[in-house]
Formats: sequence, structure tokens, C-alpha cells
Amino acid sequence: MNRYKVYQVDILDYGDGHIDTNRTLLGVTVAPSPAKAINNVKFRLGIKPSDLSCYYSGDGGRRSHLEAELTV
Repeated sequence: MNRYKVYQVDILDYGDGHIDTNRTLLGVTVAPSPAKAINNVKFRLGIKPSDLSCYYSGDGGRRSHLEAELTV
């Protein structure tokens, strides 16, 4: 079993050509693979697929995905 840090990566599109990226640590977990680590954290925090995207009025919006990083 490996230890993983799981991050939420948000891509913020303001609709005017300006795009920002934010990376937030959600948690640390022990799992056999990065995919299982992401599932562990999603379950623990109650994250649903609908929580990973949000559209603003106009052209902008937020798209998010989760990434797992192996720790030592």
C-alpha cells in the first residue's frame, strides 16, 4: 500500500479569455493505486460528479478534476 496526497485542480474560465488554475490539497490516504486514492477521498468528502463543474452566467465556468500524488 502506498500513501497518496489527493488534490483538486480547478480550471477557472472567466469567459473573457482569462483562465486561472488552482490546486487544493483535499486529503492524504493509503491506497494500492492513484485511482483508488482518488475514490477514497471522494467518498470521504462526499464529492459527486456534479460537484466538479459549475457554469457561470455568461460564457465562463469552472471545471475540476482530482489528481493523486505519491508521497514518500
